[in-house]
Amino acid sequence: MKRRQQRRFAESKGKKFKNWVKEKRFYIVLLCCIMAVSATYFVADSLQRSQAPAKPRQESAATPAPTSTPLPDLTKGMQEGQDKTTGETQKPDATPAPEMDKTSAATPVPEQEAEPAPSPTPDTSEANADADVDYTSSEKTTLTYPVNGEVITPHAIETLIYSKTLGDWRSHQGIDIKAQIGTDVLAAADGIIEDVYTDDFMGITIVIDHQNGLKSVYSNLSNASLVQKGQSVTRGAAISAVGDTAIYETGEVGHLHFEVIEDGTAVDPLVWLES
Repeated sequence: MKRRQQRRFAESKGKKFKNWVKEKRFYIVLLCCIMAVSATYFVADSLQRSQAPAKPRQESAATPAPTSTPLPDLTKGMQEGQDKTTGETQKPDATPAPEMDKTSAATPVPEQEAEPAPSPTPDTSEANADADVDYTSSEKTTLTYPVNGEVITPHAIETLIYSKTLGDWRSHQGIDIKAQIGTDVLAAADGIIEDVYTDDFMGITIVIDHQNGLKSVYSNLSNASLVQKGQSVTRGAAISAVGDTAIYETGEVGHLHFEVIEDGTAVDPLVWLES
């Protein structure tokens, strides 16, 4: 019986302890955290103190204050140096000022010879200015005729011209140069082939870029096999031949449709072509 009672007592005591732990577990955890933080701080502080260099010991004995030593009376010694017979202090003789050397003062200073005036140099600024003038700006690039022939249709933007093919009045961005079909078409100036394509109305077309915003356009060609895009060509080089691929101008005789583009605007090619 006693053993059973002891067991029951122990079990009830254990249950009470467990219940108490459950009720107080928040505070127990908090206490453990505080203890852990305190221990960490104590260990870190101990390590920091152990690594800090020891301060040198200050001398316990106080440094004695310097004593003031009385200065000797210099005036007394000066008085003893007086002439005992006269009782007056002997004054030193005044040192005479050195006289100026008369020879050096009398020596005349040689006069500097006047330098001859520099001879005037000819003003070549005007001549150099004339030589430095860039005349290339006034020079104008000229184009050669891509084919030899008569201009049968002029350039017309502000005024309208009659189209035999379409039977109406319309503008004309380039000029039509009369030539037989198969005649070689030559590059009007040095440049780079910018494009080779077939236009729906003007047929096979080649565009040459001559730099500085100047381009030439050749339409109504027979083929596009002689040159390709990006190719460099020289003035007078054959780039194609006259054809009849421009459906807008089939009512005309054999010819080359030629345009000049200046800064993105179609201008009269006759202004650029050599007379």
